[in-house]
Amino acid sequence: MNDQTLLKYYLNMQEPEAYQWNMSPRSLYLEFETRDFLSRNFEVFVGMKACNIGIGVGKWDDYLGCFLKGNGQLNEYRY
Repeated sequence: MNDQTLLKYYLNMQEPEAYQWNMSPRSLYLEFETRDFLSRNFEVFVGMKACNIGIGVGKWDDYLGCFLKGNGQLNEYRY
């Protein structure tokens, strides 16, 4: 796979109307701060349940799945 093919693949993963916001420095900073807050203030335990409410490209689902470390359950609600 060459660089152009890889770039095209990643660019096509994003929804057109949200892509610029999702990649903006403000969005990335907000994501960093939110993940930092979660990791500092919540302790994962066996049987923990998490729910991702909202829309998006699935990055929070990926993060929450890793955060739970196989000890809990992740549900999502999309509208």
